[in-house]
Amino acid sequence: MRKRFKFILASSSIGGLYILFEYYVHKRRTKQIKEQKKVLSKSPSCGTLDRLKYDILIAEGIEKEDMLITLKECFDVDNPEELSLETLTKVLHDNHPSKKDTIIDDFIHKPLPFTIQITMSIANWLTFKILESNCNIETYEGDCIIHSFFPKKNIRSDKYVKYKKTFILFAGLSGSVVQLFKLINILVKNDYDILLPMYGPGDISLNHNLNHNQYDYCHEIIKFLLKQDIRNIHLFAWSLGGIKYLCFESLILNDKSLSSKIKIKTVHLFEPLLTSRAVIDMHFTSRRSIFRTIQIVNSRTRKNNLKYLLLNCIMGYFIHTVLGFGCANSTDYLYHTEHKQNNIVYPYERYLYISTNDFLFNDTADKHVIENNFNKENVFSRIGYHGGWLRSSQLEKTFGSIISQN
Repeated sequence: MRKRFKFILASSSIGGLYILFEYYVHKRRTKQIKEQKKVLSKSPSCGTLDRLKYDILIAEGIEKEDMLITLKECFDVDNPEELSLETLTKVLHDNHPSKKDTIIDDFIHKPLPFTIQITMSIANWLTFKILESNCNIETYEGDCIIHSFFPKKNIRSDKYVKYKKTFILFAGLSGSVVQLFKLINILVKNDYDILLPMYGPGDISLNHNLNHNQYDYCHEIIKFLLKQDIRNIHLFAWSLGGIKYLCFESLILNDKSLSSKIKIKTVHLFEPLLTSRAVIDMHFTSRRSIFRTIQIVNSRTRKNNLKYLLLNCIMGYFIHTVLGFGCANSTDYLYHTEHKQNNIVYPYERYLYISTNDFLFNDTADKHVIENNFNKENVFSRIGYHGGWLRSSQLEKTFGSIISQN
């Protein structure tokens, strides 16, 4: 009995110390979020807010329903007369980040367990070790960490030239290398060099930090490209990476000097965070509870089953941790958006990969963006949930066949 008592006492003490440690880490992170380097949002006078309002006012069907749910859940608008797209444009204008700072509520901000960070760090480390059988890996540390992958001699063809064909990968929330494992292998087998810039606020590993914002991140990538004399690049963006891609692309296209030195050859967007519907919702996430977020994600997921409901709970939780809030504070969501009429003539092909049950981007709620901004033959759809494309058997068949032609 005494041994059992000692065991229970020791276990309780260790458990109590662990809870206190996690509580300390959480309170420290809450303070860091409030003090982090935030993005300097572009003023509404730049014109993009008007375009965002236009996107809202012409919304219909599922897209309109989603936007009104965002209005109701984030701003507690219950009066049927006020629950309208016009009201959403008004609150969007009144709560624009250039006018009003985001307030972090300690109740809404949920802890990101330190043990999860350790686990993901180990998972990333193991993934790097496995990739080393096919790749030479280098790491650059500046304002952000940039991992470079080069195909080994036993993998690459005789035509391989370093940095002749380079893919930049904009990862999703968490920055997990595990999720990109299959994609990286496909790329190196096709003689591509790969740059993986890690976005500190969205990195779930022990490398997580709040020391840079979206523009610091993109400028660091550009600085690296110029330093290495990398002229031709292909872009890949998944999930949250969609917004990073839009920012990076705009910096290149709107600067004649840069666009003459760095040429974008193709763009591949997988289940991206791009549209006004998703961007507005993500921007105002900090105004609602985690339970409301999960309800919203569930309402936007077609063909809900137990698997999708569980994944939605996990997604909703991470959005309300330091990852989601840190990204929201450091990302100019309302400026970099794929508008329904973007009027941009791209000198390169853009490919879009959609999962039908994806809450973030799907062919029902976002059909106007798809029809107006993408060539029909460049849009690929699969039945499944957010993130499924990167694990799908269709990845090599579809994406692999396209990149093998370059």
